[in-house]
Amino acid sequence: MKRTITITLCLLSSLMIQAQNLIDLSHLASYKSGAFDEGAMEIVAYNPTAQVLYAVNGYTDHVDVFDISNPNNISKTDSIDITVYGDGANSVAYKSGYLAIAVEANGFDQNGHIVFFDSTLTFIASLEVGVLPDMVTFSADGMYVLSANEGEPDDDYTADPMGSVSIIDISGGVQNVSQGNVTTLDFTQFDANYDPAIRNFGPVADYLEDLENTADSLDNLIIVTTAGNIGWYYDDYSGNHYAEMNAFSASGPTTTWMITPAMNFTGQDSVYFSFENTRNFNGGSLEVLISTDFDPLTHTDPANANWDTITGHFAFSSGGYADTNSGRFSLENYLTPNVSIAFVYEGAPGAGNSSVWQIDDLMFEGTMPRLSQNLEPEYIALAPDNSKAFVVCQENNAMAVIDLASKSITSLKPLGFKDYSTGNNKMDASNRASSIDIRNWPVFGMYQPDAIKAFEVNGTTYIATANEGDSRDYDFYSEEERVKDLTLDATAFPNAANLQMEDSLGRLNITTSLGDTDGDGDYDELYSYGGRGFSIWDENMNLIWDSEDQFAQTLFSLYPNEFNSNNDDNSSLKSRSDDKASEPEAIEIAVINGFTIAFVGLERMGGIMVYDITDPSNPSFISYFLHRDFSVSADDINAGDLGPEDIKFIPAAQSPNGENLLAIANEVSGTLSLYSIGGTIGLNEEERALSLQAYPNPSNGLVQFSQEIEGGKLYNLNGQMVMNIEGNKADLSALPSGIYQLVSAQGKLQILKK
Repeated sequence: MKRTITITLCLLSSLMIQAQNLIDLSHLASYKSGAFDEGAMEIVAYNPTAQVLYAVNGYTDHVDVFDISNPNNISKTDSIDITVYGDGANSVAYKSGYLAIAVEANGFDQNGHIVFFDSTLTFIASLEVGVLPDMVTFSADGMYVLSANEGEPDDDYTADPMGSVSIIDISGGVQNVSQGNVTTLDFTQFDANYDPAIRNFGPVADYLEDLENTADSLDNLIIVTTAGNIGWYYDDYSGNHYAEMNAFSASGPTTTWMITPAMNFTGQDSVYFSFENTRNFNGGSLEVLISTDFDPLTHTDPANANWDTITGHFAFSSGGYADTNSGRFSLENYLTPNVSIAFVYEGAPGAGNSSVWQIDDLMFEGTMPRLSQNLEPEYIALAPDNSKAFVVCQENNAMAVIDLASKSITSLKPLGFKDYSTGNNKMDASNRASSIDIRNWPVFGMYQPDAIKAFEVNGTTYIATANEGDSRDYDFYSEEERVKDLTLDATAFPNAANLQMEDSLGRLNITTSLGDTDGDGDYDELYSYGGRGFSIWDENMNLIWDSEDQFAQTLFSLYPNEFNSNNDDNSSLKSRSDDKASEPEAIEIAVINGFTIAFVGLERMGGIMVYDITDPSNPSFISYFLHRDFSVSADDINAGDLGPEDIKFIPAAQSPNGENLLAIANEVSGTLSLYSIGGTIGLNEEERALSLQAYPNPSNGLVQFSQEIEGGKLYNLNGQMVMNIEGNKADLSALPSGIYQLVSAQGKLQILKK
């Protein structure tokens, strides 16, 4: 028994040492664009045949080409001008001799394109996809190219284009692709039936003209009199203000229009219109009309626009100054831009020819946006068997699943929330407190991943997510608010006064779209942006594992004087604690010597968190590597790598120097950097020749060894010897899945995974 325990402890120790060695990152070189905080290096792709990297340069609107044949000296050799094809590139991917570049259109609501080039940078095709293609990727089998088309609104929310996913069938060869190979999927199938935990939010039509703040005029409404000398005017009675019209003192027959400002209902799920009205006396007429093309500059006579009569849909006062609510009229057929409603009065002087009409409280009420226009696909991960694509909608905190064979969206699932009030779900929540205080708070976090990657372990597909978080913060609409500026429910937050102090929870940014659970105007729950770490999910979006507060604790331990710094300021301790902290943005998965390793890039703090995720339900932290010099200004060209946006793993078999590499595009510093991954595979040629290697590893059966094995013994994790090995191969097919250690008579070690 003692021998078994000893072997087991040695084996576990060996596993740990080998895993540590495999992820000993070393910075090799950086290409420095010199463009600080301009998005000069964003997304990166690798061509192993030419040994070049392609990187999106958002500053120059080019895709730049870099020679890394000498990884210690990255040199720019060429570039592609993207302005020929659209407004700018958002993403680039490479496979088997071809480049695919996601290019957005010049107009925010116009469809973008995926533009193809061969490896000589010769143009092949430009194919139309959805609005704002933000990410493009090839399937591993080379059959498809997919783009996530985000479809963001403009700052004024004049329109919110539909988010979508485009699938380009390249099975007939990239050189033969045409528009007929493109299938663009939208989310309209979910408009009438979706999980309420999916965030469907944003500005809804909510316009009220109660005429109480018009300074004795109707200047919020458009008044046009086309006949007679009297038009709608502002009046009040006992402090109640309204618009009034009568023709008692008119010079003759009168026609006058009162028109609401144009409203934009694009993307709304439903909108209703109502108003208060009062009448006295008889005669004349009042009609209610609606238009989608009225322009006060063009149509000086409003009758020249196109109007539909909707008078019959409303209730009107019976007279005697009886106040009457019109009831709500659905604008379901008018959910478009530029919607105007007009009240058209006709009358004449003389008894029986003119009524008095008073109109008040003109109201447009929306319920919620239309889901299919609200969803914003951000990133795509392909299942290892190429059967499915997983598409994250970041702002909506949701994941869609696409079946590639049928080119259809099969499910749309919410990702749920992280409860910061319990366990190790802790965070530092203030940028004003003098000390770092990583603790539990009565807050829920929305995971809201940016980059995602799918991987497989023992035939099961998992999705790893970098939980950055994001908000909608536009000129016309912003969901962001600080806790100190909210009204908190007294029952839910009996200690509200203390919580709302700036050195407590008061500075934390939360969303106003969630939390008022009973609709009484105060907040019963608080929801912040992002998960402040990374997570692993199964393919049904069940949470398997989350890093909890490990990122915060690691940064506090290693960099207490720079904790939660921003990426554009080297003197910004804790400046991101009140927002989304270190903001895990990028993620890459690699299998190295049988270990599945996750590399997670932190957009704000910078650096790479490294985890062993070989067991997806129990990952282990390995290291944190930061190439950043806090002693110089952030805009100094020698400040290091700031704002990692994308990570690309280059396996040893494809790298220029035979070592595992990471290529990292850094958006803020404008640097493109290469890192070597130390360990057995990273040894020099002489050391590699002496080392014991196994191929393939992991294996489902036959394993080849780089050397002849003499007196080899294979042990399982319990320290039990399960096989004798001689020669240069071994058949593991009869063994259960797991991790094993091979020990040769010469004392050489090798980890095998089945």
